[in-house]
Amino acid sequence: MPAPPPPWTLVSLRPAGGHDAMRRAAARHGARLLALSPWALRPCDDDDARRALDAALACEAVLFTSPAAVRAAAALRPLRPGPGQAWLAVGAG
Repeated sequence: MPAPPPPWTLVSLRPAGGHDAMRRAAARHGARLLALSPWALRPCDDDDARRALDAALACEAVLFTSPAAVRAAAALRPLRPGPGQAWLAVGAG
């Protein structure tokens, strides 16, 4: 007899290739994961992106919203807090 389906399903809307951690977390709690990737991340590497990043890195507080955001920024500029700047990140990173 086949195993019964999990009691619940987690729907992940993370970008393509970014579901592994969510899949493991769902499995730890007895759930399955349905991966629906509505987008794929493509870092920008042009003058406009560098100017926007420079402006953001000059702010009093800098907030990174994901590991992918840190990787994209670090590919364009060295990431070093300035004197008195607050650097924040979402999650354990």
